Amino acid sequence: MASREEKSLFSDEGAEVVAEKTPTEPKDVQQRMNVESPMWLQRESTRASVHEPHLPVSCASGLSTSSRWRSAASLRSEDKQTPTLSECSRTLTPVPATHRLDAVNVAVVDSNPRTAMLQRCGHQAAANYHTSLEFVSNAVETKKVDATYESDEDIDIHSLGERLTDVLESSLRGAASVSQRGEANNTLGRAAFHIFKGNVGAGVFLLSTYYKDAGYGVGFLLVFLLGVLMIDCALALVRSKQKIDLLIVRTYPAVVGHILGSTLMHFTNFSLIFTQFGFCVVYIQYASSMFTALLSATQFYQLLVFLSVLMVMPMSLFSHNMRMLAYASMIAAVFVALVLAGAVGEELDYLSTRGVSQGTVFFEPTMRILVFISGHMFSLEGIGVVLPVENSMAAEDRPQFSTLVKYTLASIVTIYVVFGLLGYLAFGEALQTSVVLAIPPSTTRTMLQVLLGLSLIFSYPIQFLPAIQLVDRALGISVHKEPWNAYIVRAVLNIFFGALAASIGADTINVFASFLGAFTGVHLMITMPVLLALFTDRVLKCAQEDAEISFCDYVNFFFTLPDTIVECRWYLYLFIAMLVWIGGTYYTFDSVFG
Repeated sequence: MASREEKSLFSDEGAEVVAEKTPTEPKDVQQRMNVESPMWLQRESTRASVHEPHLPVSCASGLSTSSRWRSAASLRSEDKQTPTLSECSRTLTPVPATHRLDAVNVAVVDSNPRTAMLQRCGHQAAANYHTSLEFVSNAVETKKVDATYESDEDIDIHSLGERLTDVLESSLRGAASVSQRGEANNTLGRAAFHIFKGNVGAGVFLLSTYYKDAGYGVGFLLVFLLGVLMIDCALALVRSKQKIDLLIVRTYPAVVGHILGSTLMHFTNFSLIFTQFGFCVVYIQYASSMFTALLSATQFYQLLVFLSVLMVMPMSLFSHNMRMLAYASMIAAVFVALVLAGAVGEELDYLSTRGVSQGTVFFEPTMRILVFISGHMFSLEGIGVVLPVENSMAAEDRPQFSTLVKYTLASIVTIYVVFGLLGYLAFGEALQTSVVLAIPPSTTRTMLQVLLGLSLIFSYPIQFLPAIQLVDRALGISVHKEPWNAYIVRAVLNIFFGALAASIGADTINVFASFLGAFTGVHLMITMPVLLALFTDRVLKCAQEDAEISFCDYVNFFFTLPDTIVECRWYLYLFIAMLVWIGGTYYTFDSVFG
């Protein structure tokens, strides 16, 4: 805390935060204030934009005793500041929110108001990759940063600044949005583009293969209903975040932790890291299968997996280099667009000359329809990119963001339906692992195979980064301070992913992708947003009343039916999620071992 004469002035739409002791307070109270101080939670809606410079960390009272947060203002170099350690960077770490039963005491560990960090006494909160930052060393203030350090330092995702703060960390596909880094606030058009790009990836080329488990008639209906469900859940996630309305509750896990508690926040983190590493396995497996088919050498699949690992290894070792990721993201996006256009052209040409394939059916009466659903969830898991894009919006555009999400996701679902149906109707039983491999041998097919394989290689480090950041934090490793330890961890993980891809074979790509959708993707896409929709209003109401929330309160909230029939849909969504989770996981295993 500052002394009586010191004042800390921050730019927050003209508001001043004055760190001053009240002269009339008793001496023992004044002494206590030197040790303990509550912290104001700054409302996100009070700022014109989260991108404004000198983003303050406010200090005053929160919603309740148990909803306080510890924070540290980021330090800026007096001589030179790197692009990644921008003015907008700051350290923000929430301690347990309103549902916790224990009391919170906040202690000041630094008397300088510019670097004061509020910490909770008697409680050591685990570092959370999505809501916390490593404290920036004081040496930054006294040492110039050279150009080489700028590009190769151990970058915490949050230190990228508000323009990209969350895109890599919480998006299952949105890491491709690295190009946002230098941008100011997203316009509506740019936001729609980033949501679109975050949802349309290499998984789209697997969609046609799943129609063999449902048929084109039922499959079309299921994807339509699944799209409606996905849009509803994405909007529920956005509404929960906006109702919380705190600058430090901005990512998917942070929203879950604030409303549902640390256990489900950790479960969300687990789902994210499991899914991201699962993507890495799928991408190695997928790229190797493309090159195997290109060379017509199935016996060399394991060798090509090894070569694929060698290609992705250098990029993953330096995945903290944002410039490299930006180029890789751009190349991968261009290649995916070219393959998508080429595949659609081949499908239309095949249908116009040969008609609908003989192996297609309207409905396939089998429980493997759950594999169809979970496989599409693998491709529709881009819900994680919604909050990062919303965070980058200007304040005046945010009221329209929900409408933008609705129509953008609807267009994505439409593309998925059209592309999946075209591939199934054109090639039918010829579909095995990818629509590209079902195209008859030709120069076009060869080009598409090469482009798709390369796009998967260049996309690999983008999928690798969010999860490896979590691993680094769990192991206490810094790429800049302990580079060799970090490189060893990355090398071991890459070798493990390669060994797993080689062992499960080239013929199980769509099955493994379906497993990811059923095992963890369904929780990110449906379960967590549904629970947020059910609990957000009630938890925030208790917070306003300064009431603690126990586990029994959550149980009562869950079994208290909503006031309207429409709100009961969340229970139906939850039932579908549990069905896909259990049934989809079982039938994907049955596809391999049955």
